[in-house]
Amino acid sequence: MNNNRIQFKIKVKWPNTKEKIQFHSLILKYRSKVDNIEYRFPIKNRMLKGDVMLLEVEIDIANLHLEKYYWDFLLEVENREETFLARIKNPSGKIKKRLRKIKARQSYEYDNGNWVYPYLTAANTVALIYKEREFHDTSINQRKEKMAWIVSFIFGWYFRQKNIWLVFEKFSDSAQDNGYYFFKYCYENNKKKNLYYIIKEDSPDYSNIEAMKDKVIHYMSFKYMVYLFSSQLLISSEAKGHVYDIRALRGRLKDTLERKRYVFLQHGVIALKRVDSIYKKNSRNAADLFVVSSEQEKKVIVNNFGYKKNEVIVTGLSRWDVLKDKTEENKVTNIMLMPTWRSWMDDIPEEKFIETDYYKNYLSLLHSASLSKILEENNLYLQFYIHPKFKLYIDQFTSSNHRVKIIPYGEIKVNELLMNAKLLITDYSSVAWDMYYQKKPIVFYQFDLEDYLKYQGSYLDMDDELFGDRALTQSDLEKLIQKYILNNFQEDKKYAEMRRNLLKYTDTNNSKRIFEEILSNKKVLTKKKKKTNHFRDSDLLRACWSMAKKNAFTYRMAVNIKRFLLGN
Repeated sequence: MNNNRIQFKIKVKWPNTKEKIQFHSLILKYRSKVDNIEYRFPIKNRMLKGDVMLLEVEIDIANLHLEKYYWDFLLEVENREETFLARIKNPSGKIKKRLRKIKARQSYEYDNGNWVYPYLTAANTVALIYKEREFHDTSINQRKEKMAWIVSFIFGWYFRQKNIWLVFEKFSDSAQDNGYYFFKYCYENNKKKNLYYIIKEDSPDYSNIEAMKDKVIHYMSFKYMVYLFSSQLLISSEAKGHVYDIRALRGRLKDTLERKRYVFLQHGVIALKRVDSIYKKNSRNAADLFVVSSEQEKKVIVNNFGYKKNEVIVTGLSRWDVLKDKTEENKVTNIMLMPTWRSWMDDIPEEKFIETDYYKNYLSLLHSASLSKILEENNLYLQFYIHPKFKLYIDQFTSSNHRVKIIPYGEIKVNELLMNAKLLITDYSSVAWDMYYQKKPIVFYQFDLEDYLKYQGSYLDMDDELFGDRALTQSDLEKLIQKYILNNFQEDKKYAEMRRNLLKYTDTNNSKRIFEEILSNKKVLTKKKKKTNHFRDSDLLRACWSMAKKNAFTYRMAVNIKRFLLGN
């Protein structure tokens, strides 16, 4: 790749038959469940050498209109029976090395600030990623990352004895989920000396963690990089990638994540949403210890994700330790509306978002005259909290009703909203379990159930296993709201009786159980075997030798490293 131009040389093993095969074009195809977007490029040269066909293609990406995030390269092939698409895979060792480093000429930046570059997928195929160019994508940051890597290598003996544990949450930008409450428990009870919380300095949740700032590390700082390279264990409510840039596909920090032990605290109970493709045992996000809340959920993880029974621990979620009903104490009359995101709508442009059924249904509900009347007559308030993945579209949701409050992501802790709500209206969100833990009623508003089961799927039978009432239309939803108003927002007996099978614990000792399970698990506390990587080792030796030849620079660096180590 040279800026906007990409040249392909493709070798195709020619079958030992007389079958006629034609190669029509190279296709760049958008990876999406719903949008079928593709660009075709003609094959420039064809040459048969023995039993290998050599194809050459050149493409210019400057004028392509790309969507976020992933684009795959496919070869259109035709034989006597069919025309099919074959993935471009198995690149040479030289190309693999090239793909592991981000160089300016091996990427292209558009006028809108987004950039595109090639990467190697887990399936060993070549693809493109198109995304916004962020702070950590700069060359300065990449040099800082390299320096941190050298420091962690040279002083590995020092950092290894610290046995560093790092805790983080979604995009390393929040402090209100299971990661935060686990860290808070350990900090307040002096459970672990070298336990640190990673968060962005400008996070809206930074005030939640400020009282514990002596154990807080700022995301993308030099200390963050050194500690991430040197850490013994990662602990999070999200996938490993959230400790760095989850969309980044190259770089030393990204590579090191695969070698780190990882405890998955979970973002919520896994039941309503199929996510085994993301968290399965053989994926990049595989956990060494997987936290669940019941024996039933444990069966889901073992049967669908490929984990062994001893890798799944039934403890409950950390954030549940602080849950309690505050509606009487605070004299509030709130109904919380919190829908989840849709995987088939990831990062779609705003103009497409406002055309979706998702947007139209929730906007209609917020502007409903009949709902407004229900709220007014019963002195109730509806609090609408949009999922963080859709926070960019928050301005599209409006209401002139003073009893409808639209709450941006990060403004109020989710658990505070739930503790101060008499009723939760959601669709498929795992936040329903937090309400269920408090023994308060839930209504599942599932107007797009058919699409959800088609594109996402569930481990629960939506017809028979939901632990709350279901509404498929706005009219049904408003009737259920009135039902719960009449019974003073009491949970139905049939849903209360299901709790003994769905939740093993309903106490305040979830974090304590998780910490004890980590300590008792020898595998989690032992280092993963490092894969031999001659390219990386030689790269390090060259860097160290280059430094050693520059005496003045080496001395200054040694002084700074000494200060850094003594200070931390």
